[in-house]
Amino acid sequence: MTLEDTKADHKTSAIDRLSLIVDRPGNRLNQSTVIILEKPENEEHYPKDHLCDLIRERVLPKQVRFRCRISEDMNTFQEMDKTWRVEDHVHILRIEKADDEKDDEPALMRCISELQNLQMPLDKPLWDVHVIENYSRGTAMMWRIHHSKCIIFTR
Repeated sequence: MTLEDTKADHKTSAIDRLSLIVDRPGNRLNQSTVIILEKPENEEHYPKDHLCDLIRERVLPKQVRFRCRISEDMNTFQEMDKTWRVEDHVHILRIEKADDEKDDEPALMRCISELQNLQMPLDKPLWDVHVIENYSRGTAMMWRIHHSKCIIFTR
């Protein structure tokens, strides 16, 4: 079954709507996880197109809602985003440690904290992957998913 074969619209539950309403600066309802990947052999970092292909092949067939955006009224449906591209959700970043820091761990923590507090645009599916490719211990990959999308993992 392909993504195009699936039902395009999904009901937005009451808890999903509530999570969208209470999402405010200082109270972001983004769920995040950070994965540290070993550096690939013979390369400095993972190419963006490779990461996008992995998401397209391994995540999206199981989680069709990752292609859905919230409807304008936020009350009835999550609509299939016809202009959706996985590349629009994968962002490549670099961190810089402060001059007085021996390690880049504090720089990574600052970056994660800043990303966690960003609002996600409501006109796109509410998830992002931020790839920090110059982290000294490997490639740090932060998945940010709005709470209204996280419910899908328990359904």
